[in-house]
Amino acid sequence: MRSRRKAIIVAAVVLFVLLFAGVGVLLVQGFMAFSSAETALSDTKGRLEYLYGRDPFPSARNLEMERANLAAIDKELAGLLVAMSRGQVEPLEQSPAKFVGQFWEARESMLSKADAAGVAVFGKKEFDFSFGRQMKGDLPTQKDVSRLTQQLRIVQNLFDVLCVAHIAELRGIGREEFEEEAIAGGAAHTATATSGHHGGAASSSASTVMNTVNPETGLVPDGQMFGTWHFVFSFTANESALIRVLDGYARNPLFTVVTRVEMAGESKLNAKAAEAAPTPVEPRLPGIRGLGARGAAVAKAKPAPAPEASRDLRIVCGRDTPVSVKMEVDVYQFAKQAVAPTPAEGAP
Repeated sequence: MRSRRKAIIVAAVVLFVLLFAGVGVLLVQGFMAFSSAETALSDTKGRLEYLYGRDPFPSARNLEMERANLAAIDKELAGLLVAMSRGQVEPLEQSPAKFVGQFWEARESMLSKADAAGVAVFGKKEFDFSFGRQMKGDLPTQKDVSRLTQQLRIVQNLFDVLCVAHIAELRGIGREEFEEEAIAGGAAHTATATSGHHGGAASSSASTVMNTVNPETGLVPDGQMFGTWHFVFSFTANESALIRVLDGYARNPLFTVVTRVEMAGESKLNAKAAEAAPTPVEPRLPGIRGLGARGAAVAKAKPAPAPEASRDLRIVCGRDTPVSVKMEVDVYQFAKQAVAPTPAEGAP
């Protein structure tokens, strides 16, 4: 009996020891897992604090990459400006008297080219190509001469395109004035051409091309890539010649952009066919079977179908007819590296 009690006690002790050992193992494992998790959490927290605390931009590597990108962009822009400004007219420093002489030489040259190309010039003897003051013999101020020379050479270039296209008549040229006299006067010079001698729409009333005043014309603003010269041409030409003018400006060595074209063609292009008169219908006499109570009703006349439009009215374009044209043109002046104006030979 006692041995049985001892066996039970021993078994209970052994079970208790085993339970205690198992609990101890579980506690040790839990403590180790907790310690490992706490260590990982601490490392992660420290990493996050480091990442949140650092200043990511700009880093030295980012700055280096951006400097390289900026250098590449500057190089591309410089190459683009060189390519686009390859044919542009640069300022030419010379004396006012020499410029007036150059104007007269250019005027005679342009009139000779017009005669050779069969281009009529309205008011040929008084035509000033938008340089009225120089036509009168007024000397410009020295500081305006270089830009006036640019404008004159650009006008020559644009006029050559008109001659090559064989327009019919040149009625007027307008430019943007920037001279001290124009700014002080506040009034634009008016170049008025006489009426033409061609028939149809080409013989419309006199055309007036007004010079405008713009002190900044042709100048490239600081920090910008380009400035513009603005010109206005009034002329008459056939449709095919007008297409040649547009094509010539598109292929011009100067960077030329046609900004506005106004055309007036023959009036019969817009004429409408006359409406056909209604066919009269004889009225019915009273007393005839089928009439109403009033008996004197008259049948309404039905219009006859309109005749087919003539060929001239059906054709809208492509007839190569004369048109009167007012064309506005911008010539771009691109920025270049700061270079002093080239002195002309014999300049003071």
